[in-house]
Amino acid sequence: MRRRSPQASWPPILLVGALLFTGCSADTEPATGDPGTSDVASEEVPSGDTTIDTPGGGQVVTSGELSEGYPSEQVPVVPGKVLSSASSPDAGFAVTVLVVGDPKRVAEDATALLTEQGFKVRSRTTTPGAVGLLLTTKRYRVELASTLSGGQTTLTYFVAAR
Repeated sequence: MRRRSPQASWPPILLVGALLFTGCSADTEPATGDPGTSDVASEEVPSGDTTIDTPGGGQVVTSGELSEGYPSEQVPVVPGKVLSSASSPDAGFAVTVLVVGDPKRVAEDATALLTEQGFKVRSRTTTPGAVGLLLTTKRYRVELASTLSGGQTTLTYFVAAR
């Protein structure tokens, strides 16, 4: 039996999230004759919904709440504004939080919350303006990406059951 990679389910969820954050609305018509325009009808593009159920049984939430079923007791999220939360039955959860602070400090705060829950840091990557971490328990695998963009820090959690 071949097991499907959890990352394989994220592209559709991330695409829906990207559409939600790019300001698409039903009032915007693509330019005619422009080869770079999408052939998706404008009424098919999500515009004002705060919760969208995906065809595969997942969910994308942009209301500031976590997706239904997110394991917040076992995988706490740092305080901040939840920009999006997505779930996939195959892959788990992706949560993006807007947080005050530089990426390194935000990553340290998130790591502290997770290690209090029994997570162990397995790897850490630091670049100018970004920090990436992998943390695990027997039950969960969490990948964190803390990034600075436009003067603001976002922290993205990718949470999967092990």
